[in-house]
Amino acid sequence: EADALPGSKDWPWLEFTPGGAEGDPYPILTARLEPWLKGCRSSEIIKRLRAEHGYGLSELAEKVLANCPSQTELLLFVDQFEELFTLTRDALRQPFVQLLTTTARSSRVRVVATLRADFFHRCLDCPGLDRLLRDGSYPLGPPGPGALYEMMTGPAAKAGLEFDEGLVERILEDTGTGSGALALLAFALHELYEAGKQDGRLTYEAYERFGGVQHAISQRAEDTFQSLDGAAQAELAPVFRELVQVNERGVATRQRAPLSTIAVSSAASELIDRFVDARLLVREPGEDGLPVVDVAHEALFRNWPRLKQWIQDTADDHRLRRQIAQLAAYWHDHARKDEHRWPDERVVEVVAMREHLKLKPTDFTALERDFLGPLDREQMRAALDDPATPHEQRAIIGVRLSLLGDPRPGVGLRADGLPDL
Repeated sequence: EADALPGSKDWPWLEFTPGGAEGDPYPILTARLEPWLKGCRSSEIIKRLRAEHGYGLSELAEKVLANCPSQTELLLFVDQFEELFTLTRDALRQPFVQLLTTTARSSRVRVVATLRADFFHRCLDCPGLDRLLRDGSYPLGPPGPGALYEMMTGPAAKAGLEFDEGLVERILEDTGTGSGALALLAFALHELYEAGKQDGRLTYEAYERFGGVQHAISQRAEDTFQSLDGAAQAELAPVFRELVQVNERGVATRQRAPLSTIAVSSAASELIDRFVDARLLVREPGEDGLPVVDVAHEALFRNWPRLKQWIQDTADDHRLRRQIAQLAAYWHDHARKDEHRWPDERVVEVVAMREHLKLKPTDFTALERDFLGPLDREQMRAALDDPATPHEQRAIIGVRLSLLGDPRPGVGLRADGLPDL
């Protein structure tokens, strides 16, 4: 609303995102300030912004407002504030935070920042930001269908654009209204605009030309995957195995996973960050306030050939993993009786499943590990070499090694079928 704060319609304002070139937010802020500071060289401005204690921006704001009424404020709009954590160099992050927090205390500057909810917890680790967020944060919930409709048609009308009849409803149907719908909607509209418009009209023809949001998602996913190095690409299975569940009919549906359980390496974090930036994954606060990760849309399971094939190839493995969790709970609830344990004969399936899903022993719960018993051949060999291993455990290990293939020399058969004596 114009002039919602008395006199604010005449306030000077500047907008920027903090990522900057090469992870440096100061040059982009300097470039935004230059038009308001006639006669100040960019080198002088950036030097003032980098000055110790963070008072440089407040001092520069006084210069901007020198000929304005005393109640006038400079509005500093920081968009996509999460870039402070995804793009800004570590060494520059805290000094820049200090610059903003010091500036926010000025009566002549009003700082407004937009931040994705999944990065809220990162701000709490930055001294100064925690207080500002506590005193001046305004959370926005996910928009419903009506709000999404207005988000499409309102800005388009202001830009002099119209949609073909029924196209808005078609796009909303394709994107859905669940978690990640807003990101998918923005993605679809960007692709639609880039596909071309005819006489100010966004057309069905253009939407179909790029294959709709479903095909566009597939292409974006593959391009994002190919942009990763080999180490990050290798994390595809470990990350997505926690984000998909497969039912008895082989139908894949999404599931949320705590960020801490899947971002277990720098390579995994890189894959997650790239897919979030590509609007294919969504990070948001969980019920406990800690970040969780979710697939932006299940269309990714169906329309990205690489992921679709992996889900098909590992469908039985996902079902087996779910069965293990259920049977382990049943075994525990029935006094952990041996008759309810996992049969030794099925150990081969479990070992194969672990390999297919890239599971480490720690990816099973302590209960599941107790239920399954020994699985690693090297650990079983070490147990056999330990005089403290009881005879009952040795018997189990002997059976399992015979099923998996005993790696010890002098045990089993040779290639010609004769005993390896």
